[in-house]
Amino acid sequence: MSRADAPNTGPPQADVLVIFGITGDLARVMTFRSLYLLEARGILDCPVVGVAFEDWSLEQLVARARTSIVDTGEELDEAVFERFAKRLSYYHGDFNDASTYAEVAKAIEGKSTPVFYLEIPPSLFGTVADSAPTVNTRARDSLRRVGRTARALLVAAVRQADGRAQHQAALEVVAQLAHVARPAVPAEYL
Repeated sequence: MSRADAPNTGPPQADVLVIFGITGDLARVMTFRSLYLLEARGILDCPVVGVAFEDWSLEQLVARARTSIVDTGEELDEAVFERFAKRLSYYHGDFNDASTYAEVAKAIEGKSTPVFYLEIPPSLFGTVADSAPTVNTRARDSLRRVGRTARALLVAAVRQADGRAQHQAALEVVAQLAHVARPAVPAEYL
């Protein structure tokens, strides 16, 4: 029996990853590459919803992802990139505006276990953490359980990773803990 066919006895797996700040520098230099590598390994298995202030089209975001991956020195496999690009969607708005969260709510309608990943300045963590739960009842419950400090520390740990390899490893651990990706490492080693 493969890992993908194994029954899931743990917490529910996330069915969407929402990245606030997907147009920023961290995404450009590390996150797009990390998500692409998760896709290449076959362990990214949910849609990725990007949210940022820039008034971009989805095509602009996909172009940014492609350029970002190539600029890291990663050799691009077109088939893998196309699979990854199909997972992406994009919404722009002001993080202080309730209508931004209403758009995100529409984007993830029908999803039961969203995970929010913050690639934004720490000064906006509270704003997004307080507003994101309005998007989804399950998200509100999850964020309540985890708590603002733990969320900020988790995201800060990824943001402070020294170099690509550490960022990739940190993002994989966050993804596994949040059940965004099928575990690549047996749970007993986490």
